[in-house]
Amino acid sequence: MQTRFKRRVTNRAGDKLPIDTTEQLTPKERKNTMDKNTKLVIFDDDPTGIQTVHGCLLVTDWSAENIERALTDSQPFFYILTNTRALTPADAEKTLRSAVEAVVEVNKKHGFQLICISRSDSCLRGHFPLETDVMRQVLEENGIKV
Repeated sequence: MQTRFKRRVTNRAGDKLPIDTTEQLTPKERKNTMDKNTKLVIFDDDPTGIQTVHGCLLVTDWSAENIERALTDSQPFFYILTNTRALTPADAEKTLRSAVEAVVEVNKKHGFQLICISRSDSCLRGHFPLETDVMRQVLEENGIKV
């Protein structure tokens, strides 16, 4: 049996947009959607993107203490500013790997289902697909299904 979900899509002014966003989800898929055991972790490659987001934590230093605070925060998501867009590909890879590994390591004691997102420039001025490849590699190296 499938359950229908309908989301309303709006623009910044709150006007409804004429987009059909009806999705068909099985009960199993619905169960796997975000809940209290899920954390969205957004790795942001540039500080300009976070300027429009509020109500969540922004981590600029992914020490275990800071990641712990972000994972245990009441919000289901948080941002990690890696600023990798300003780096060389080699440095971007090293930086992002470090950030993802820090999240995975701290999460071992919490067991959240992690949903990792790479937020980067729409003009692809960053390091695509390098960054998404690094994220996948780190997650898979730690036994996390991608």
